[in-house]
Amino acid sequence: MKSIILLLVAAFSTAASAETFKASAYNLGLAQGFVAYAEERLKPLQQELKNGDADLYCLSEVWAKKDRDFLVTSLKKDFPFAHFEEIEQTFSRNRPSCKITDLFGKGKFASCVLKECKDLDDSEFTQCVTKSCGPALRALQGDKRQCAQALMAQVGNSTVRSLIRVLNPLKRAGLFAYGGGNGLLLLSKKPMTEKGLVDLTAISTLNRRGALKAVVAEKQVYCAHLSANLDETAPYTGVFENWEEENFQQTKRLLDEAEKSTKPTLMMGDFNCSFDLPSEGIQGDFEKSCLLFRERGFDQFYLDQSPQCTFCSSNSLIAENPNEGGDFLIDHIFTRGVSDSVIKRVFDQKRTIKLNNGQPKETHLSDHYGLMIEIE
Repeated sequence: MKSIILLLVAAFSTAASAETFKASAYNLGLAQGFVAYAEERLKPLQQELKNGDADLYCLSEVWAKKDRDFLVTSLKKDFPFAHFEEIEQTFSRNRPSCKITDLFGKGKFASCVLKECKDLDDSEFTQCVTKSCGPALRALQGDKRQCAQALMAQVGNSTVRSLIRVLNPLKRAGLFAYGGGNGLLLLSKKPMTEKGLVDLTAISTLNRRGALKAVVAEKQVYCAHLSANLDETAPYTGVFENWEEENFQQTKRLLDEAEKSTKPTLMMGDFNCSFDLPSEGIQGDFEKSCLLFRERGFDQFYLDQSPQCTFCSSNSLIAENPNEGGDFLIDHIFTRGVSDSVIKRVFDQKRTIKLNNGQPKETHLSDHYGLMIEIE
């Protein structure tokens, strides 16, 4: 009897002392000119992250250096270890990047924008350009690819500033939005070693894509943000056939890199692919990229745990954007060599923010919801 009691005590002590590791993937949607209230949401997002329960955050769409620096500095006490890549732009071959005759005249893109959208700001301007001037932009893409790329990279800038940049005869315009940053940020309570980057610049269009990598708590961690389905927003001007093929090739390149490690692996972030799960009300998108993770030995335990969408039509920031809709699971935590883990959706509640005019606004803090994995 005494030996049984001792065994029970030992088992309880072992279970009680078992340490858990919690990691969260969250797209913050800090996309000026594309997702509403980006400036006003920054400090509430910082507070939400501070109050969160994660040991490690994989954050995406922290596009602006000032936003990234604010998060790194203000969260340093709780998350003393940070990993990010400095912003670096890629420029067009020619200067000017566009000629006046490329943009102005009947049916030309700049003439359309000035006529239809000149009095609008931020997300309303982006929506107007997409809806009213999309055909002109697609025509430009067919004739002058780098001009079209340079124009699309001006997301968040005013019409005048955008035109000045692409028509400047003395300076080449950038080909990637948000100054060429990848928008990725890893924050950790635990030390990070072997930090690096899986650089996908050569197979990226509009936004520079890639994945941060580091070893944390004896696990190989990747924090990624891959190309989105922009078929309804921007014509494809890259090196592949379409946005879907670009996303697939980025996924393949990332998995090739992951095969170099034998450590338990977490592949986290916004992969912009969604499994088709009709029983859960989740729509598929770029699904062959998601399925490739399974083919290459990765698990997605969340699919067995009553999964919910992470990019959802019920999200207040998406409901305000007529170009968005549907319920997709595009944010993921894929794992390899990891067991006994639980994944749940987080950061899905509305909060009250203060708008620039001083008025309160109840809204979700991002157009994405996050995921958190707990590993014992």
